[in-house]
Amino acid sequence: MKKNLFAFIAVLGLVGLFSACSSDDKNDPAPPTPGATQFDGFYAGDLNITLEEILLGKFPDYIEIVKQSNDRATLQLKNFTFGNKNLGDIIVPDVVVTHKDGTYTLSGQADIKLEVGECKVDVNATVIDDKLDAKIDVVATTPAGKDEPSTVMNILVKFEGKRTDKVLSREAKLLTFGLKDLETTSVIEDDKVTLTVQKADADKISKAMAVATISDKATISPALDVEQDFTEPVEYTVTAEDGVSKTIYTVTTEVNIPVGSVLSFDLGTAVESDHGLDPKVHPAALAALPIAIPPYIWASSDEGVVLGIAFGMMDRFGVTHIKNDEEFGGPVFSLETQMRIGELSIVPVITSGSLFLGAFNMDWDNNLKSTKFGVSIDKKPIVISGLVGYKSGQEYYRCPDVSKPGTAELVEDFKDAGLISAVVYEVADTDETLDGTNLYTSDKIIGIGKLTFEDGFKDDFEIEIKYTKQFDSTKKYKLALVLSASKDGDKFSGAGGSVLKVSKLEVGFE
Repeated sequence: MKKNLFAFIAVLGLVGLFSACSSDDKNDPAPPTPGATQFDGFYAGDLNITLEEILLGKFPDYIEIVKQSNDRATLQLKNFTFGNKNLGDIIVPDVVVTHKDGTYTLSGQADIKLEVGECKVDVNATVIDDKLDAKIDVVATTPAGKDEPSTVMNILVKFEGKRTDKVLSREAKLLTFGLKDLETTSVIEDDKVTLTVQKADADKISKAMAVATISDKATISPALDVEQDFTEPVEYTVTAEDGVSKTIYTVTTEVNIPVGSVLSFDLGTAVESDHGLDPKVHPAALAALPIAIPPYIWASSDEGVVLGIAFGMMDRFGVTHIKNDEEFGGPVFSLETQMRIGELSIVPVITSGSLFLGAFNMDWDNNLKSTKFGVSIDKKPIVISGLVGYKSGQEYYRCPDVSKPGTAELVEDFKDAGLISAVVYEVADTDETLDGTNLYTSDKIIGIGKLTFEDGFKDDFEIEIKYTKQFDSTKKYKLALVLSASKDGDKFSGAGGSVLKVSKLEVGFE
């Protein structure tokens, strides 16, 4: 079983990564059994799921009651799914059924095995006319792992639904995606679509219509015959046949737009996000990314901070935008390293404030693989320059084992440092990427440049990219540009409160 799977489940719920029906991995149930009478049959309704007293939300689903006799039944919640993770079937046989004054009462227990471990399930439900109200308590025990004790977690599922004679499809998938009359390629991964457009069509994507295929009997919004500006991320919602189950896809376009000899990033405006957290509950949880020209799209490690915020272990994200910073007299992006508050071991002690060209996709098996560094380029970058300021935090923590980011230890009399690095590497196709495990060590690298910033630094800087292999314009390359408030943040080491402010940032091309 995967380590810290419950943490994975919790994050899926807390950052809103559930599809409305969890349809990606979940098959539709079989048609209702003919001749259903009294209390048995299929019921369509909503699951309210609570994990360790944290309400994850309301999700449409089906529960089936199979009649064994007048006083016995089997209750089934098949393909019980969190996000894209199918945990298995909750099936409770030999449920006791009693009847009084038009109300059927069902109760039963079972020991079952789900993906999270061995589970004890307790079911209590009532059927009145065609309405089912059910409460399913799941107490799951995860098996002990290496240096990890066994964990007991509680999942509470409440269901309200009505009997249905027809089970509608809940599949809401985007199968293919492109742009009308333009040559494109696309990669669909979970709820993200990366679209690549030829350089010759770069001036056509600000007013373009999409072409797509979706799940059978599903619908898509906005309509495909409506022009969209694909120079910015565009959202499409696929709604399943049941009219409730949905998957929201974000389309990001990469194009080889000529940038001349210098590319200047826009640090005056930002794209802000609360990562799906309720601002009333988490008012300080606001992250920001700079607006850039595709394919130069920014990401950060802030999606990994969501768990810490949700559990009260952190109070804000690592990236913020300041419209008029007093120190620089203008707009800056402030990257601040966050230190965990409390002792929840699944949350890293240190999470560096960072910005990088690429994407962030949480990987709970190996956190360092969450950071996907690099964007496609067609010119040779030779220098990174700009204006930054740096201040080190007070207490430095070093993590002795990157596989256990929650175990960092205090190091006395040690100062943090900031980092900006650039890595150019060769790829076979646009899907290939380096991550936190191999960004500086891969044999794909042809050029690299790094600069660290000590406490109190405030000045212009320039980083020369030094090449060990020739840049060949007939081959495919990516540029990874990384800005970090803690130079060893990729090792979960640094000082909480370390701040790297970026006032100007440019890439010079040959």
